[in-house]
Formats: sequence, C-alpha cells, structure tokens
Amino acid sequence: MKKILLTASIAFITSIATGAILTSNMDGLGTHWRSDGSSQFPNATEARVGTETSPQRSGFVMPFLLPTLPSGETISDVSLTYNITGINYFGGDAATGVYLDLLAPRTTASSTANTAATDTYSDTVAFGGTILADGMYEMNNSVTTGEKIINLSSLTSYIQNIYTNDINAAGKYVFLTLAPDVGYGSNSRYLKIATDNFDQNIASLPVLTITTAIPEPGTMALVLLSLGGLLLFRRRL
Repeated sequence: MKKILLTASIAFITSIATGAILTSNMDGLGTHWRSDGSSQFPNATEARVGTETSPQRSGFVMPFLLPTLPSGETISDVSLTYNITGINYFGGDAATGVYLDLLAPRTTASSTANTAATDTYSDTVAFGGTILADGMYEMNNSVTTGEKIINLSSLTSYIQNIYTNDINAAGKYVFLTLAPDVGYGSNSRYLKIATDNFDQNIASLPVLTITTAIPEPGTMALVLLSLGGLLLFRRRL
C-alpha cells in the first residue's frame, strides 16, 4: 500500500510540475529567400531549400508569433516541426558535403516580408543569425519526405533567452531559417518544404511547440505536501 501511495504521489507531482504546451503555427508570410536577398516564390505552396539557381543558396524563413507563457512558468522544451513534401533530385555530382542548418536571426514586432529579408541576408553573410543546429543531416538522395521534428537544447535555450531578456517577448515574432551550409555546384538541387498555403492543409504547417514547467519552488512545495500526507497516513495505520 505504501509503495502504491508513494508511486501515485510521484506521478501526481510530475504531472503538476509539467506546465503548458503552447503551439505557434508559422505566420503566412514565411517564404523562401536566396542568399543574394531575393525571393523567387513569395507566398507559394512550397519553399525550396538548397540551390535552385547556382551559385545562390535558397533558405526557408519561418516567422512564429511568440505566445504568452503562463505566469511564473519557464520553458522546459522547444521543438520545430516541418514537412518535406518533395526532393528535387540532387544526382551524384554535388550531393556530398551539403548539410541542412537551423538558424535564428532575431526577434521583431513585425513579420513583414521585408523584415524577413533584411533579417536573413547581409552582404557578408548569406543567411545571418545564430546557428542553432549545424549540419542536421546531409542533403542528398537519402533524405526522405514526411514530417521532421527538430528538438535541440540549443533551440530551447535560444527561445528561453528571448523571454528572459525581454519582458515583452510575447506577441513578437521569432524568425527561424532552414538553409544549406554551402551551395551545390549545379542548379535545381533542393528540398521542397511545405508552407502555410500547401493545399490549405493545416497538418503541413511548420509548427513551433513550447513546453513550460512549473518553477522549482512550487514543485518542492508539492513534494513536501505529499510527503506530509504520507506521514499522516502512516501514523493512522
């Protein structure tokens, strides 16, 4: 009986300690940008990540509206979900050594196309920002279509730092970019990633998921209360 009660108490505490799960669908202005600052397919049904026209690399910029965190809670986990809907075959000429990166330029109150362009391009850096994931996987013919989930501590800490350093972070946009680390030597070598307009299918939207946690003091209080209850129960026995 005591073991059962202890197990139940721990499960109860764990369930309470886990906070909210907040999701943010990519804003409708997410689009594909080239490394020269141009955009070939604004508001299209797909973004092209790779080399569409050599030597310009193509990246996918995704604005997400940051949600309001529950009072007193902190971020424990962040994940990015996106869908690869097609692969424009790379062939064997330049498929080796090109990897997909995840970058985060900055946050802003605006999600306009111009903001996306200036945030992700400069004269010296093709796709600017903090590298959150360097070389997630090699972009070659072994890449498969379907849903992909990026769940990295670097992404979690980046989003948490935004809230920590800006009390008005909720309601602003964070820009996340998927881009190849280098360009292919040939044209038309890219992954197709679904945008918000892809067949009007909500399941294909890139989604940012933020999981929060109740602060440690609250968790410790629950632990003490549960232990106190167990002691009282034991004495009555």
